[in-house]
Amino acid sequence: MSLDVERGLLYVPTSTPSSDYWGGRRVGANLFADSLVCLDARTGERQWHFQAVHHGVWDYDLGAAPNLATMTYRTRSGRQFVVIATGGGSDAALVAFARAG
Repeated sequence: MSLDVERGLLYVPTSTPSSDYWGGRRVGANLFADSLVCLDARTGERQWHFQAVHHGVWDYDLGAAPNLATMTYRTRSGRQFVVIATGGGSDAALVAFARAG
C-alpha cells in the first residue's frame, strides 16, 4: 500500500483471489482482483480502480507497492501531473493519474 498524505488517498494493489491455477470455479467478475484500488484514506470510500488482469490465472497481480511521482507532460505548456506507478507479474508498468486513475 502507498499513502498520498497531501491528497488523502490510499493506493492498494491486490492479487488473485485464489490460487493461480484454473480459475473456472471462481464465479463472478472478480472485480477488484489483480487491481490497483484507490481509496479515500479517511473514509475508505473507493475513488477509482483499475483491473490489470480480468479473471487472472497466471499470477500477474500487482504485488508491488505503488510509487507516487510527478511527470511533466511534454507540450509547450509543460503541464505537470501527479501519477501513481506500479509493476506486476507481467513485467509491465502501470502508470495512472493519481486522482482519477
